[in-house]
Amino acid sequence: ARMGIVRNLDAGLRYSTNALRLDGKYRVFHAGDPLPAGGKSEARPRSQTIDIALGLGVSRYLFSNPVFEVLDVVQLGDFERWDIEVPVYFSAEFREIVQLYAVPKYVFSRTELDQKLVNAAEAASNYAELDVTLPSTVHSHFYGGTLGVGLGYRYVHLMLELTGGYTYCKPTVLGRKRDIGGLTLYPGVGLSVEFP
Repeated sequence: ARMGIVRNLDAGLRYSTNALRLDGKYRVFHAGDPLPAGGKSEARPRSQTIDIALGLGVSRYLFSNPVFEVLDVVQLGDFERWDIEVPVYFSAEFREIVQLYAVPKYVFSRTELDQKLVNAAEAASNYAELDVTLPSTVHSHFYGGTLGVGLGYRYVHLMLELTGGYTYCKPTVLGRKRDIGGLTLYPGVGLSVEFP
């Protein structure tokens, strides 16, 4: 869900199967306002609009897994992950039918592991004289972006997008620095409905 707060500023709230996200977006450039009634304007006609906006988002991930919970091995609810996202939005709309957008972004993630699991790994390391310790907190950095297209008419569009980039993450696990980052690619599909 997204709504305008004041001119050029809107806020959004998104719930997915594993996360809750709150974000804001401020439009710094717009071209293509409709012609005023009975007047003339130098702006581009409504058949084409171009926008640039700056954003800031915060996500809280929701961990749950019925298999682990039934086995009572690890309570995933005791894991915690927060993301801070800084995107720049570039978008264009043509005749209210085609929407194109590109969103370069940086995402900082902070994940806290279950403290019981961290303590158990440390106790096992002391007992077995083998380093199987786990970090209590893991930080990662994502550098990338999203490319998307929307097809429809006026207030309803089918959205297709691809997000890609590189994740940098090197925590110390089992006594050694581990590179668990790398290339990330994932597609997305959705339905955009606007209420004028």
